[in-house]
Amino acid sequence: MQMVFCGIGGQGILLATRAIGEYALSKGFNVIGSEIHGMAQRGGSVVSHLKIGHYKSPLVMRGEADILLSFDWNEGLMNLPFLKEGGLAVLNGDINFKVNHPVIEELIKGRKIKLYIVDGYKVALWELGNPSVLNVVMLGALSSLREDLFPSEGLRKVIENIIPYKFRDINLKAFDLGKRAEIKEVI
Repeated sequence: MQMVFCGIGGQGILLATRAIGEYALSKGFNVIGSEIHGMAQRGGSVVSHLKIGHYKSPLVMRGEADILLSFDWNEGLMNLPFLKEGGLAVLNGDINFKVNHPVIEELIKGRKIKLYIVDGYKVALWELGNPSVLNVVMLGALSSLREDLFPSEGLRKVIENIIPYKFRDINLKAFDLGKRAEIKEVI
């Protein structure tokens, strides 16, 4: 399985990537990954690649990713070309966002990409009052869509292990709320 995580600096992309990688390792899979930082500390792009299984190179090539998890709507749309035919994209954004770009719509339809949107900030900010848990909200949403690959019990255990104790409870709550958040198929 090949995954791409993207967003902007400060959204916890690398921690989310680590959580999925740690979960895969706990199940005995080989894991290899790479991070690409732009001007991350100034709100620039951050992209992280993760491969689970027997791979020799950490970078995911365009058209080969199974899953794209984006913490930012625009970054997600820009990274859609990484998805293979039938790939899954889960993007953070206002639930009423639409693609509204013919080239991107053609890519989504041509590759039969399943594009979902979840308002992760609504959960992180409005329900928990803490935008720094957006990454864990998005992991919950991903788990909701692909419980077969990322079961709640396994990811919750990883979150308990990698998050410092003083932030553990709010992150577990963020994960649970992400699982129950409204998720809408965009196209």
